Amino acid sequence: WTYKQIDSNPRYNAKDVAVKLAEMSKSVMILGSATPECTTYHRALAGKIKLLKLPYRVSGITRTSSSATGKEATVDGMPEIEIVDMKRELISGNRSIFSRKLLGYLSNSFEQGSQVILFINRRGSFSSMQCRECGSVATCGRCSLPFTYHAEIDKLICHRCAQRRRFFLKCLKCGNDDVYYRGIGTQQVVANINKHFPDISAIRWDSDTAKNIKEHERILEEFRSNSAQVLVGTQMIAKGLHFPNVTLVGVVLADLGLYAPDFRAGERTFQILSQVSGRSGRGSVKGKVLIQTYSPSNYAINDAAKQDYELFYEKEIRYRKQQSAPPYSRLIKLLYSNTDMNKCINAGKKLAELLRFERYAVGDVTNEVFGPTPAYPSRLRGKYRWQVVLRGNEPKRLLNNLRIPNGWIVDVDPVN
Repeated sequence: WTYKQIDSNPRYNAKDVAVKLAEMSKSVMILGSATPECTTYHRALAGKIKLLKLPYRVSGITRTSSSATGKEATVDGMPEIEIVDMKRELISGNRSIFSRKLLGYLSNSFEQGSQVILFINRRGSFSSMQCRECGSVATCGRCSLPFTYHAEIDKLICHRCAQRRRFFLKCLKCGNDDVYYRGIGTQQVVANINKHFPDISAIRWDSDTAKNIKEHERILEEFRSNSAQVLVGTQMIAKGLHFPNVTLVGVVLADLGLYAPDFRAGERTFQILSQVSGRSGRGSVKGKVLIQTYSPSNYAINDAAKQDYELFYEKEIRYRKQQSAPPYSRLIKLLYSNTDMNKCINAGKKLAELLRFERYAVGDVTNEVFGPTPAYPSRLRGKYRWQVVLRGNEPKRLLNNLRIPNGWIVDVDPVN
């Protein structure tokens, strides 16, 4: 989904363009991934594309384990993955962002001189600030999203429009000074490492610390040269990196994004956890991965811990079929934005009515019209956002004979 151009027209997926280019030039195209999209894997199982598997990591380490299907499987060099229930940590009195087990593993890794990656898919120190008096959350005035507090610069920042506000230790709505912070980010993880292990060097890698290619290279070289023992980062640290001295990966909070209003939330959680787990144990020493979560029974987290893509796919594809979600349908999103919310609502009602009239006029029973509804987020950069969604075997049929009114963005096969 990261190959989709979503910010401007034409809204294309580079993967689909590459497939078409290969078809036109009679070339062979390889779609390589340890965690393929369910829609792509479904096509492979249906014989529409050829499926090739590389089930083992190329490594000198081999161990035998029992897979989720009950069969014995040889797994080359893959790390041992454990799940920690953070609810139990709270019940036992541990209110730290680090579980007792993770602190123990960190201590062992540092004693052995190996390196550690800590993953948290959120920048900043705290994800939101809330008033104890009136209950309001400090929210960006241009977007319907909470500000993130960044302790380094003592500012509230919106991660969508980049608006910044000075923080005066008071509620932005009622002025009360009894405010508290919720959530965690990369800055807070680094601060906690410094608190628990003051002699250990930890560096942070996210879009706040690396704004250009030189800064990315500097952080990579600092960690690769063992100048720092801990690398804390967002999803940019999850893919493709090879650090042989990393023997421990800690996922500080696996729940981020798991309950997003998107049918792909489980798939994306499985992908990112599987990918970041693959950063551990790439050298001569077998690695460990510790996944901290408040949802230890969730199938996406459990199957990522088992490193069992096929088991995850079987569950996910059943849910997709029940919901008539892709690959069992296709989606078209029509998005309208305006500084006046009433204009968005009226435009949405008119378009939805027009599409439903077209559906009944041609007797189409295979495609559906949903909406209008607020998009997510419902306001962005000062503009309200409303959407109408088409779902079915061939939803573009509803658009073939219509002239879409001005101001609407048409996104075929949207990724969010």
